Amino acid sequence: MSVNQNSNLSRKFDNEKDPKRFHETVTQLLLVEILQEGYHVAFRELFNLLQNHKELGEQSEHLLYIKEKLVMAEHASRKGDFETLCESQLLLAKYFQEKDYNSLANLYYENSYQSSCRIKSDNRKKEAETIYYLGKFKELEHDYYMAQKYFEQLKSITKGCDWYQEGVLFFKLACECLQRIYIKSVHKLDHDTEKMKILDILNMAYLTAKEGGSSESLREVIYVTGEIHSSFGELKDAIRYYNEYFEISKINGDNKGIQKAYQALARAYQSAANIEKALEFFERLLEEAERSHDNCCVFNTCQEIAALYNSEGNYELSVKFYEKALAISNYRNDECCRSDYAIALGNFMLTEYATSIVANNKESLLKILDWKCERSGFYPSRHWKMDPNEVQVSFDIVNLYPSIPINEAIPVIVILKNDIVDLKT
Repeated sequence: MSVNQNSNLSRKFDNEKDPKRFHETVTQLLLVEILQEGYHVAFRELFNLLQNHKELGEQSEHLLYIKEKLVMAEHASRKGDFETLCESQLLLAKYFQEKDYNSLANLYYENSYQSSCRIKSDNRKKEAETIYYLGKFKELEHDYYMAQKYFEQLKSITKGCDWYQEGVLFFKLACECLQRIYIKSVHKLDHDTEKMKILDILNMAYLTAKEGGSSESLREVIYVTGEIHSSFGELKDAIRYYNEYFEISKINGDNKGIQKAYQALARAYQSAANIEKALEFFERLLEEAERSHDNCCVFNTCQEIAALYNSEGNYELSVKFYEKALAISNYRNDECCRSDYAIALGNFMLTEYATSIVANNKESLLKILDWKCERSGFYPSRHWKMDPNEVQVSFDIVNLYPSIPINEAIPVIVILKNDIVDLKT
């Protein structure tokens, strides 16, 4: 309430003959005014609100708005105008939700729904609207069970109707909301003990998304279903859903969706130990990311490819993709990537080092001596973008692992020592 509004309200009771002159607060003045106008139900509601939420009495702007809507609701109720009654209660619910009085918001959303059920002239359209807001409120409160109940009811009421809500066909909106709740419910269930229930809910989500006709909702359900099957170790089913997700993304021309599908397929094939197919999809993802200039995706994909090559023992290609990742300007100093790169580089050099040891010839031993003296000799021909100390640390860390059995290494070293004159002295 502005200063002018406050002073105007106070002046209404300045008359000395008016008994209301003894009331000193705006809250008391408003309550008396409501009674004077004959709105006893509105008075009782406002009085109870102030008893349970005393802070409302300290904010005049709250009081004026609440008083106006309560009086409007009571007036409409007396006339049997249930549409205006419902609208007044709905406005109060939204107002309380906006001000974070969620218990009051819930109360007036419920009241507006009850009032909407008494409207007989609109073929249940207002009822659908109040159910929609109740479902959304329950969703925000993370009460997915009740949200699901409301959205299932909304879907039933709006089916076959040409009503629009928020610029969208109401039935389509109901399907989108219900599908979203199904997905959220799945994530709350225990994947170890409730597998069949999860799959049943996902199937309902899939059918609901198809019924609503939203390509985006359908794609989301398909992708999540693939993820769930992957988490259960059912990789063939996961790959089937990821392929379906890819096809819809391709039809829609959605590059981000295509990238997401490639990544999911690559990881699924990797989990299935099909390294060839995993690398194929990782490389497709990399091409797509480079084409769309998505540096973040390029960086992450290069790291995944490099890690996969490293795990397969192909250290040269692993190093190549780590280099490619670090060549992106925004990620040159990424510590995790540099560490992985150093380890891959150490693995690559250790392979050369071990080969030189078991080669049993003077050339190989001199190569080892060069490495120990000048840190050169086990690099590929191209330039390495690494700090020398970082290279040495990575090599020494990897070298801690006993790649060559001691009983094989000792005789080779003895033979080499006897064959090279410089080592005899």
